[in-house]
Amino acid sequence: MKITLSTEELILIAVKIEENGINFYKSLLNRKLNLKLRNLLDYLLKEEEKHKISFKELLLLTTQKSEDQLLYTNEESINYLYSLADSIIFNMNDKGANLLNLSFTDIQGIEGAMILEKESILFYQELLNNIRSEATKQLINEIINQEKEHLVKLVNLRSEL
Repeated sequence: MKITLSTEELILIAVKIEENGINFYKSLLNRKLNLKLRNLLDYLLKEEEKHKISFKELLLLTTQKSEDQLLYTNEESINYLYSLADSIIFNMNDKGANLLNLSFTDIQGIEGAMILEKESILFYQELLNNIRSEATKQLINEIINQEKEHLVKLVNLRSEL
């Protein structure tokens, strides 16, 4: 069964994911942390803010281009996209909030950030499969590559601590 989904809806989900990342990193930065971890989290916070701006700019462009107005995709793809988005958004709202309310180690903070980055990559990769515009795909690919770099930095720091 084919379902109509707007690119705007998908991008709004991406904006929400970035906002959750921003809130998560801000909350972590309010903690007493190892200096290397604090510097990395500050960097990641700024990156998430840039991604949010990029998606908001993309949102303005897609409302003006008919090629990105509607996507026709199968029900399984839509359900998968929404499941990924829900997982990221609710994990950050529930589990992320729980993590931030508890006493935790630097390693646990890094692992929470790693989960956020991995889930964002999964969502953006699936988003790529449902976008038609090559310019939009290029931007999303750039963000995916940046998220992958963030994950590598977190993994490297975890192994250092």
